[in-house]
Amino acid sequence: MSRKHYVVDTVEAVPSPEAAYAWESIDEFSVDGVAGVDESAMQRLEDEGFLRVRGVLDPARLAAAKDALSELVDRGLEDDGRCEFAFESLAKGDLEKLQGDERLDAVRKLMNFVQQQSFLDALSHDAVILGLVERALGAKPKLFQDMALFKPPHIGREKPWHQDQAYFDLPEGTKVVGLWIALDDASVENGCMHFVPGRHKEGAVPHFNVRDWQICDDYAVENRVVAAPVEAGDMLIFDSMTPHGTPTNNSPMRRRSLQFHYCGDHVELLPNSDERVRIFGGDGMGLTC
Repeated sequence: MSRKHYVVDTVEAVPSPEAAYAWESIDEFSVDGVAGVDESAMQRLEDEGFLRVRGVLDPARLAAAKDALSELVDRGLEDDGRCEFAFESLAKGDLEKLQGDERLDAVRKLMNFVQQQSFLDALSHDAVILGLVERALGAKPKLFQDMALFKPPHIGREKPWHQDQAYFDLPEGTKVVGLWIALDDASVENGCMHFVPGRHKEGAVPHFNVRDWQICDDYAVENRVVAAPVEAGDMLIFDSMTPHGTPTNNSPMRRRSLQFHYCGDHVELLPNSDERVRIFGGDGMGLTC
């Protein structure tokens, strides 16, 4: 008999803490397509820690990506080698009975799906996109994490401030590049990405177990925050040490995205989390949040 292969988030979707995502400006710099990422754009990525690339998915591929996610959601929730689901806390209940858009708008996250869905697998290994990743990494890229991040209308909770590197069991100093591909328009109203530009160069920020494995909520008050809205089909490429977060989606609009993380193909994942907790764990440093 198969077992359930999903979790329900334990954190309620509540209004984001006051001023936690108070942005100073909207980041409006972008380039047209991967071919538009010239040396000056690469330098901006190096300096700021993130870069918006417009129109990476044309309308046909954008529609195919949305269909692929809907297909994965519609397949069901039993563990037969399929991807892992996480549902929003406000969607808890008899999840197996939800169908179609009702189920789609209950999902918070999917993970480990590329081997189950051929289009998304091909997208994660797209030669043009990987060429850009290789330039950013300075090494042949290896995909080691795939996620689809949903922020359902009205109930999509925040993702508090964090550095993605704090979640990865990798040797200290490993360079990781993330891709965040918007499948819907992502705005300040429905939870677009917020960044602290340039902070990736200063190393680890202490993380704590609060509502998530996260940086303290007052981080935005103490730093220059920019909001990075994108249109459907656009892509954000960013250094995994760049602090970022996304506020609650209180709007009636969906906000779905694909996220892929790459390291150099020579890097081996570590067997446990001791190293990352030593580097990022604020409690172990005698700090409080």
